[in-house]
Amino acid sequence: MPGRFSGPVRPKADAWALTKWELRFYPDHVLEEISSSVGRYDEDLRRFADRMCVFMSEHGGVGLAAPQIGILSRIVTVDVKGVEKCLVNPEVVSSSDEGDTDTEGCLSIPDRWFCVKRSLKIEVKAKSPSGKRLHFEAEDFAARVLQHEIDHLNGVLICHHGTGMEQENSYHP
Repeated sequence: MPGRFSGPVRPKADAWALTKWELRFYPDHVLEEISSSVGRYDEDLRRFADRMCVFMSEHGGVGLAAPQIGILSRIVTVDVKGVEKCLVNPEVVSSSDEGDTDTEGCLSIPDRWFCVKRSLKIEVKAKSPSGKRLHFEAEDFAARVLQHEIDHLNGVLICHHGTGMEQENSYHP
């Protein structure tokens, strides 16, 4: 399985210069580690963020978090209407009590789907790759995708929600 045994890259000056881009797959330990905040907003970070967007699209995803490619930095890319393409240091600052349980898939857990309960509406603070402050609300599908990707930054996967990977909570489409 590609990427299974190679170590994670902690953010540093050359962390954005990945030479080999490949997805990490569960149970790769990097997926369960907490990512570090990004402190430098420069051209290298912008290029990395652009490449993450392309990589996400090439793999048919609607979201991708840096740990999924072995980079333990708080960066996510999403492809949902009304949300900035790339978010740096995103955090959910509030969420609605109202939730919804729906099935989710993950590029790092291929061919498996899990029932996950998520808040229907969230408020997010983040920065763009250029350092611009972002503060917005997301609802429904956009909120679900953002919560999923931010979970990745905290080492939480969809198989960690509920009772885990038991058959009644996952299915193979």
